[in-house]
Amino acid sequence: MTGLPPDMNAPAFDAMRQRAEGLAGLLEHDPGNTMLLADLVDLLIELGETDKAQLHVATALKLQPQDQSFKYRQAVISHRQGDLSRAQALLSELVAQGVNDPVVKFELGRVQFEQGDFATSALTLEPLSASDAPSELRLLATLMRVRSLHHLGNLAQAIKLAEFGLTLVAERPDPALISALATLYLDAERSADAARLYGLAEAEGHLTSELLAVGGYLALGEADTAVAQARFKASLASSPRMGRAHLGLGLSYASQGNLVQACAALEDAVQTMPAHLGTWQALGWMQLLTKDLDAAQSTFEKAMAIDHNFGETHGGLAIVAALRGDDAAAQGFSRSGHKLDPKSFNVAAARLLLAERERSIDSAEFQSRAFQVLTERVFSSGSNLQALFGNLTQSGPRTLH
Repeated sequence: MTGLPPDMNAPAFDAMRQRAEGLAGLLEHDPGNTMLLADLVDLLIELGETDKAQLHVATALKLQPQDQSFKYRQAVISHRQGDLSRAQALLSELVAQGVNDPVVKFELGRVQFEQGDFATSALTLEPLSASDAPSELRLLATLMRVRSLHHLGNLAQAIKLAEFGLTLVAERPDPALISALATLYLDAERSADAARLYGLAEAEGHLTSELLAVGGYLALGEADTAVAQARFKASLASSPRMGRAHLGLGLSYASQGNLVQACAALEDAVQTMPAHLGTWQALGWMQLLTKDLDAAQSTFEKAMAIDHNFGETHGGLAIVAALRGDDAAAQGFSRSGHKLDPKSFNVAAARLLLAERERSIDSAEFQSRAFQVLTERVFSSGSNLQALFGNLTQSGPRTLH
C-alpha cells in the first residue's frame, strides 16, 4: 500500500511524471496488469493527479473487486478529492475486515480528524503514537492526537502527550509539535512555559507561524500591543489562514479602541475558524461597541446556527434585544442562556442592561458592573488579559479608525 507523500522538489516531480508516462505507455500494451496499475496509481496520487488515478483504480477494481490495496487507494483518492464520507467508509470497511496496516489506520485517523470527529480520531491514532510504532508515522500520529485532544478540551492529556512526543524526537525537535505544545501551554494559562518555548525557538531562528501567534498573545497579555501586533502580522504573513493570529490581531486593535480595525480582523478570524464560538462572541461584542446592532445580531445568529446550546450566544442576542428596547425578546434569550450556562457573562450583561434606564453599554454604571461580573465569572485572578478588557470597556469614547 502507498506510503505518505514525500517532500518533493522540481527535479523529483519531473522524474516522477516521466515514470508515470512510461507506466501509462506499458499499460496500453498490458491493460490488465494490476502491478503496473498499482505503481501508476501511486505515482499519480503523489503527483496530485487524482482524476487520472481514479480512472485506473476503477479499472483495477473491475478486474479485482475485492482487492484491499486498491480499495485503500480509492479511499486515498476520495480523501484527496474532499469526499471524506466515502474515504471514511472505505477505510472503516478495511479495518473491519482485519486490515491492520499502520498506514491504513493513519489515513482513517486523519479523515476522522478532518471530519471533526476528534474523539474517534484520537482513539484510532493512539497505537500509532506509541514508542514502538513505525517511526515515519509516529510523530505525525502524535501531533494529530495532540490536536484532537486540544479540540476536545483535554488540555492536560494533550500536554502530556505532546511532552512525551518530544522525548521521542529529542535529537531533532519537531517545530510543529513544539508549536502545538506552546499553544496548549497558552490555553492552559501556563504562560511561563509557553514563553520558554517561544524564546528557545526565537533564539534558534525556528519561529513557525503558530509560535508567532503564541508570541503575540504573550505580548498581548503583558499589554505590549505594538509587539503583539508585529508578531500577529508576521504570523499571518507566513500563514494567512492562521485563525488565532487574526483573532489576536483583532483583540489587540480592540484594546487600543480601534474597533473598526478590530471588526475587520475578527471577520477574517471567523472565516478561518468558523466553528470557534469564542471568536464569534468577540466579533459580536466589537459590533455592539460600534453601535452596529444589525451586524451584532447577524453575528450572534450565525453563532447560534453553529451551536444552539451555547449560553453566551443566547446572551448576546439578549443584549441586542435589550439595547433595542425589546424586553420580551431580551428576557426570553436571557432565560434560555442562563439555563444553558448559569455563569454566562453575556446573560449577566443583558440583565444589567434590562435593569438600567439608559440601556447603553457606554454608561459608566454598566461598564463598572459588567467588568466586575466578567472578572468574577470569566477571568482567573491571575489573568493578564483582565487588564486589557478593563482598558477596552472603561476607556471612554471609542476611536473608530
